[in-house]
Amino acid sequence: MIRKVPTFVSHLPPPNPTGISVLSTVEVNSFQTTGITIDSPDFPNPLASFMQNLSSCIVDAPADLINLVVNTDICYDLTGQLSGFPSGFGITINPPVTVSTVSSSINRQVADCFATDAAVINNPVTGEVWVNVDGSFVPVSESSGF
Repeated sequence: MIRKVPTFVSHLPPPNPTGISVLSTVEVNSFQTTGITIDSPDFPNPLASFMQNLSSCIVDAPADLINLVVNTDICYDLTGQLSGFPSGFGITINPPVTVSTVSSSINRQVADCFATDAAVINNPVTGEVWVNVDGSFVPVSESSGF
């Protein structure tokens, strides 16, 4: 399948091979919700995934990504989006509904992305993407189910 580059990024020059691999680790310092409670033993809490640290790795990364640290302190007000959602099935909505998170994204150069515990590896030069499945990196394609 050929994918057309969206027009809003078509003016950007193509990425160049750099031989640099950068592991980006997001450390969640705090994650808090108000106005929504999810308590269902048969249904995993979908918000729990936002509370976990995760990492990704870029093959052929630009050099300016090395040692880059991005600190975030974000609060979303989801009251409008969730106020019409009916309570039930272990989910209780009590507006206002907010989600706030404080995190740091820390980049460091690594010798080989495939020797890391990254959840995802991508190569912007080739467009290839791999997903970590039980410790093995599986290429993403239409036939892989990702």
